[in-house]
Amino acid sequence: MIVRKRLLPVFVLLLAWQSAFGIIVPGGRATNGTLDFSGTNKNPAPANLSSYTGTFGGFLGTPIAPQYFITATHIGLGISDTFVYADGGNTDMVYNVTVVNAQNDLAIWKINGPQTFSHFIPLYTGSNEVGLQSVSVGNGTTRGAVVNNPNTNNPVGWQWGGGSTLRSWGTNTINAIVNPGIGAPFGGDFLYFSFANQPDGSGGTLTPDVGIFSGGDSGGPTFVLDSDNMWKLAGINSLVEQVSQTPNGPGFAAALFDARNFYDGPNEILDANPVALSSLATRISSRMEFIILATAIPEPSTYLLIGMVAIPGLVYAARRRSRRRTDDVELVMEQ
Repeated sequence: MIVRKRLLPVFVLLLAWQSAFGIIVPGGRATNGTLDFSGTNKNPAPANLSSYTGTFGGFLGTPIAPQYFITATHIGLGISDTFVYADGGNTDMVYNVTVVNAQNDLAIWKINGPQTFSHFIPLYTGSNEVGLQSVSVGNGTTRGAVVNNPNTNNPVGWQWGGGSTLRSWGTNTINAIVNPGIGAPFGGDFLYFSFANQPDGSGGTLTPDVGIFSGGDSGGPTFVLDSDNMWKLAGINSLVEQVSQTPNGPGFAAALFDARNFYDGPNEILDANPVALSSLATRISSRMEFIILATAIPEPSTYLLIGMVAIPGLVYAARRRSRRRTDDVELVMEQ
């Protein structure tokens, strides 16, 4: 399957799956927000968006209504029966929860009993995500060693490092809406954003906070800044691209802002412009009917009147390819 966008960009299918690690950024910030170039943003996300995430079986979930939170399906529907969440405060609370329903890679869970969330995020229900600023939050990990281009020896990214339970974040711009036709539970469409600053998704010089998924980010949220200057939940972290170091070789566990001279299946990536790898988040807006039926959340115009908290505001984009043939890019399930 090919999705074309500007100068024959190519979005392609799955080669294999393996586990991955946390959100990686070129810079990295200490807990006070100063740049420490560690590869992980340890400070709270912009607009305090990190506060809308709770821990769920080693992954993350995001409250969307007084008794409901949303996460990824592929992490497992029996992964846990507790959700740990500070509810906008400084003290974690434990909620006993049960899965309500799942569609594709979205799973909705409900609190058992009378407890409620007071701190939850509005959903993005429009259809204009492309071009919007985004922030993704995941269970971040360390960034590994620098990766060099195999031909030029220039730095082009980083290996995935060791795991941790640190919550981290990265910024992006939504490049495209894609439906790569992947099997269950990954059906339907996704938000696609690349490890790059450029609107067409090509790589190159990066800002410190631009991010790419790796394992542990599964189930975490991707927020967008809507036209009303409010941050809203637009996607649930699901997949990340991966290439190989040799023809038809195993996936290379690395975050690359330029994958040239690596391999898509049997074919070397040869391109005039940098080729950035990308992340995919399961799209919320195309699944609103499922979400409303599963949670009994009123239509957006209504639920904003009954206490929905909003924040005042701050996986296919262009893979620029000179080749005319169809190549395979590996997508990696984040676990």
